[in-house]
Amino acid sequence: MNKENHQGKRSPGPWELTDEDVMEALEEIPGYVDITPTDFKKVFHLALRHAVRRLRRFLRASDIMTRDVIAVTATTPVLDVAELMAKEGISGVPVLDAQKKVVGVISEKDLLRLLSAQEASTAMQIIAQSLRFGSFKTAPPAAEKAGDVMTSPAVTVREDTPVQDIRNLFSLKKINRAPVVDEEGQILGIVSRDDIVRTSVFDLNDEEFSERG
Repeated sequence: MNKENHQGKRSPGPWELTDEDVMEALEEIPGYVDITPTDFKKVFHLALRHAVRRLRRFLRASDIMTRDVIAVTATTPVLDVAELMAKEGISGVPVLDAQKKVVGVISEKDLLRLLSAQEASTAMQIIAQSLRFGSFKTAPPAAEKAGDVMTSPAVTVREDTPVQDIRNLFSLKKINRAPVVDEEGQILGIVSRDDIVRTSVFDLNDEEFSERG
């Protein structure tokens, strides 16, 4: 949406051409071009709309994933997992077996459940319950390893999975990351919600491309 300035005039949106932009572009074209600035802008916005839609269709997991994946194994102590996530500033890690196949994922929520004496579905519910009871539950002996607390099976995607499909998957499963695996289930990378957010430049609606009056 365009905002009005103090004089009541609309400020150009991020994808809107100004007349000055058009005139400067036309001046760079040798010879005479029989097109008005209004027609030029209309053609530009239509072409940009098609280009963005095409790019959005072809953007895949392999284009945005992190290839240097921080991971743990099922036998990694939970304390080590928590310290690793804190050190790296990440909110989740995939759990791998000896063949580097993804067997699960550990998120902050999985670790927080160790601190809650009651079942809770969100991190804030866990924190609220723990504060209400006045203390945090310590991890039981049966939950000392990553394999005991991980979410399994992990929700994974392939390298050629469209980014839009990954976005929909995150919303459907209420997750923030998905390991990228090959046909054997071995890890190739990981896609996080932050990676998806960075593609938001392709989330333009038709209003951004409409002809401005």
